[in-house]
Amino acid sequence: MIIPDKLKVGGHEYTVIKDHKFRENSNICAQAAHSVLEIRISQLTLSGEQRPQSTIDESFFHEILHCVDEIYNNSKIEEDLISRLSQGLYQTLTDNNLLK
Repeated sequence: MIIPDKLKVGGHEYTVIKDHKFRENSNICAQAAHSVLEIRISQLTLSGEQRPQSTIDESFFHEILHCVDEIYNNSKIEEDLISRLSQGLYQTLTDNNLLK
């Protein structure tokens, strides 16, 4: 999958940072920072190990859902539901060869 450098959601343009280094938690793969319109993605764990591409791609979908929720739904969807939706969306797209 090709992750873009920019992503428009609801008329807002998010910058996608693909090499962000999270310091606070090695389990964080991606994060949406709505106040500065950024989606931050970490290719590596805190210990420097490469994350699987499938984890990176699904995390990107996860953050897209957070952006849609923030803009259209005032961030009312709980994290657990966002996680289940992003997993389902990713699996559907990959199982049907819809990602390039």
